[in-house]
Amino acid sequence: MKKSFLLVVFILSSVTNVYPDEYNNLISQGIELFKKYEDDKALELFEKAKFINPILPIAYFGSGMVYYAKKNISKAGIEFKKYVFLATSENQKKDFIRNVYQATAKNSNDEEKTLFNEAYNLIEEKKPEEAIEKLKKAIEINPYNARLYYEIGYAYIDVNDLFNAILMLEKGREINPVYEPTLKELLYCYIKLNIDYKIKEIGNDLELIGEDKQYLYRELSSYFYRTKQHELAIYMFEKLIKIVPETYLAYFFIGNSYYNINNKQKAKENLNIFIQNINKIPDSPGLDKNILRKNAEDIIKKCN
Repeated sequence: MKKSFLLVVFILSSVTNVYPDEYNNLISQGIELFKKYEDDKALELFEKAKFINPILPIAYFGSGMVYYAKKNISKAGIEFKKYVFLATSENQKKDFIRNVYQATAKNSNDEEKTLFNEAYNLIEEKKPEEAIEKLKKAIEINPYNARLYYEIGYAYIDVNDLFNAILMLEKGREINPVYEPTLKELLYCYIKLNIDYKIKEIGNDLELIGEDKQYLYRELSSYFYRTKQHELAIYMFEKLIKIVPETYLAYFFIGNSYYNINNKQKAKENLNIFIQNINKIPDSPGLDKNILRKNAEDIIKKCN
């Protein structure tokens, strides 16, 4: 694997005088050792920095890069995840996610880059089978590029091969566990297959690092409602309403869920909100608002 010096650029721009001098020195020395390919010694210094202050994120990126260079992908992914989760603001989190992506999605040579570009164009042209063959060859050249696994996983979804899609996407997730597109495609696959514990696992990660919260809450609330996990459905629908207040259809499902857990007062409150705003809900194929209104009214009567 070709060693990346993104680590050096990023850490030198991130370490400031607010860090303790000893921590600062360990990071700087670790960088110099990493540049000289003395990975074990560099790792030792990054570990010492983490011991001094385990909530500062920079050392985790350093150790992640060392493990990545040593081809210990599992440990690298764990360190990258800790690095991102220790971000102290949304903007910092975005920067950290971008740094991990850049570190784990590098082409090792021109042949890999050409295969990736050809595969990408084939996916855009709706030729996933051909794209898969190109991406397999690219992965043979560089099995440590997380982006390749995302693209091939996406292509497998296009041909409805969810088993291989999950296999490839999980490999990509192991390398880069904070790449939102990979997590979203995994969530799609696991929801399709009703694999509950994986849905919750991926959902938790997306809640922490994902930007598209509307997508996340919509998918999870629908899944939990369909599988009669009513408390979780209510929780996710209410989160969806907080970010998209005009999602009036959600009140129907919240009301039904409350009714199913025998909270009649909350059921009535939410179903009445749904009925009051039903005309604001956009028409869509398969959505019969008259049937939904009657259903809501019937439940309200039962609650009286």
